[in-house]
Amino acid sequence: MKRLSIFFLAGILTLAMASAAMGGLLDFGKSLEGTVKEVAAGLIVITHEDPENNAISEVAIEINEKTKFEEVGSLAELKQGDQVKVKYTLEEDKMIATLVAKIEAQQERGTQRLQL
Repeated sequence: MKRLSIFFLAGILTLAMASAAMGGLLDFGKSLEGTVKEVAAGLIVITHEDPENNAISEVAIEINEKTKFEEVGSLAELKQGDQVKVKYTLEEDKMIATLVAKIEAQQERGTQRLQL
């Protein structure tokens, strides 16, 4: 009987988490692309086009010690005008970057391979 109760509770918990995730209550990460407008200590501001309402907006995303970088070594190497893709999570209504990837470098490398 005890084992049945444990399985029942595990099932209820699984259903609750699945329902919350599908309803958007749990944030497992989102991403956006844009142009770097400003880089500051622990922060990147990018300009990006919102496809839902076809508007351009500026978004401030926090960078922390857990943020990873691709095609660029660190936040200090990014400069105004760079094209980036940022994966982030929402924590206390703040966007926290989990990954910042410089797009331009990836595209240039792909073009070089095609020319060879």
